[in-house]
Formats: sequence, C-alpha cells, structure tokens
Amino acid sequence: MTAPVPSPTYVYVAEADLADRLRREASARLRRPLPVGILLVFGLVLGIVSSLITNAASLPTYRGRVLLIGVVWGLVWAAAVVVLTAVLVVPVSRWLIGRRVARDYPEGSVTEVELGAEALVVTRPTGTRTFPYREITRVRPIGSWLAIVRRGRLVADLLPQGVLPEPAVDLIRARARGVAPTAVDRWDGEPTRQMVVPPGWAAHLAAVHTRTSLTSRRFLVRTAIASLVSLLPALVLAPAWLVAGPVLALLNAGVTYVQTRSSLSTALPSGSVASTEVLADRLVSRNAGGTREIPFDQVRSAEVHGDVVFLMLEGVRGRLLIARDLLPDDLLDRLPR
Repeated sequence: MTAPVPSPTYVYVAEADLADRLRREASARLRRPLPVGILLVFGLVLGIVSSLITNAASLPTYRGRVLLIGVVWGLVWAAAVVVLTAVLVVPVSRWLIGRRVARDYPEGSVTEVELGAEALVVTRPTGTRTFPYREITRVRPIGSWLAIVRRGRLVADLLPQGVLPEPAVDLIRARARGVAPTAVDRWDGEPTRQMVVPPGWAAHLAAVHTRTSLTSRRFLVRTAIASLVSLLPALVLAPAWLVAGPVLALLNAGVTYVQTRSSLSTALPSGSVASTEVLADRLVSRNAGGTREIPFDQVRSAEVHGDVVFLMLEGVRGRLLIARDLLPDDLLDRLPR
C-alpha cells in the first residue's frame, strides 16, 4: 500500500539588509581567534622546523639563535598571510557576497522552495533550479546561509536561513541519505530477513570499509599526489619531508574510519533491529536511521567482504554497507559484481 508523499512549498521574501548582514558575518568569521591562532601556530612550527633543518650543523653551538630565527620567520610568514587576508580576501569576499545577493535575492523578491518527491525545486528571480536528493551530500548552516553541497560541485548552492524551517532541513538530509519520504511503511508483510545489531557492529563495518579503501584506486592516487608534493621540500630542505605523503595517507584513513563509524552508529546502534525486504524490482532496507529503497537497476556492483556486502549505486558517491546475513544468496547472484 502506498502512502501519499507531501510536497510542501516555502516562500521567502528577500530582506533589505540581507547583503549587509552577510558581509558582516563574513568579516566576523575571518576575525575569529581560532583561525588566527591556527595560522600563528602553523607559522611558528613551519618557521622553527625549517630553521632547524636548514641550520642543523649550527645546532650544537647556536641552538638558541637557530630557534629564534625560526620563531621570527614563522611570525613574518603568519603576519604576511594575515595582511594579505585583510587587504585582498576580505574586500573580494564582501564584493562577491554583494553581487550574489543582488543577483539572486534582490530586495523584495520572492523565492519559493518546493520539497518535491525526488528533488528540491528552488524558484527565484534568476530562474528555477532542481536539486535531486540523491545528488545532495550535505546541508549545513553557515551564518545566515544554508549551504546545499552537491556531489561533483565545488561551490555549494546557498539559500537564506529564513527560507526553510528546521523540520524541512531534516527532511532534505533524510532524503539525501536515501530514507523514504514518509515514516509509514509502504509495503505490507514481514521483512524477508532481520538481525539484532550486535555490540561494536558500527566499528566493525567502519574497519572493513577503511581496510578496503586503503587498496582503492582513489586512495592510491591521493597517496601518490601527496608523495609527489612532498618531494620538492625533501629535495630542497631534508629527506625527512618524504614521510609527509604516508603520514597524510594514514591521517586520511583515520578520518575515514571515524566518519564512517560515527555515521553508522546513528543508523545501526547496538541492540536495534535491521531488516531487509526483497521486492520484484528493489530492495527495501530498514534500520534505526529510517527506510531506504534500493532499485536493482541502480546497483552498479555488489562486493562481498566476509560478513559485509558493499553496494555501489548509480549516481551515489561512496558505498552502501549491509550485513551479509540480510541478503539472500539468490539476490546476490542476480546483482552485478
């Protein structure tokens, strides 16, 4: 039985002070102590390390002087970046904000945002744009903006914060994860298979995902690029810089594990029930994070790694992780490998 899917529409009238407010917020973000402090610390560390490497032969006799030279050069580097930011970055960012607001949200203009069944539809003075939910990777607030990050796009699409209420933002995030647009089950009957999530299951899935990522083409390309970038300082300063590539690769693996575990802990908490139902043309996966439909014609490949199956879907970046016990053998035989 199919439940109706609502398509609410939200209307926003552009305010007169929108551009000025956004300019003030952009300037305030650049003046925050955290980025300035990070810049200062990074400059000091870079200056001291470079001084120690360059003047390694003088360390036994002039250790204090070498450290002082490093501190001075670090402060000079940090000050130069701060001045460049104040002179160039701030004015340019304020100009870009004013231009964008004048184009997309002139004073008194009306913007309509419709939460359609399969896409977010935004209508404003510059025209109508459609953002399929499956292309959205993140929705996050940035001051008075609501940034909609889409797959394959370097620049986020921005909406004023007043356009959408929080429940609507939550709905967009859920649809972007593939959750069904309604909490009502659309099929009668018992799930084909189900399991009680054991303790540590999210950590196990994250470990399997990270381990297989270490041999992926994407990870190897990133590691090679990082190693090539570190080659120049290794030739100019010291061979020790060659470890920068492997260190960055390991850091990337650690971030991948932490992010994957955090995401899966929400959808698959210990003790919760996960289930799957196989229909004629799709797989329905249910867990604590919601209900997700997986049409068989969108599955690019299915990889079995022990007790975990990775599903790669058309138009979706990354992999969907499902317990092997939740997928029947005949279904795996039907899916492309």
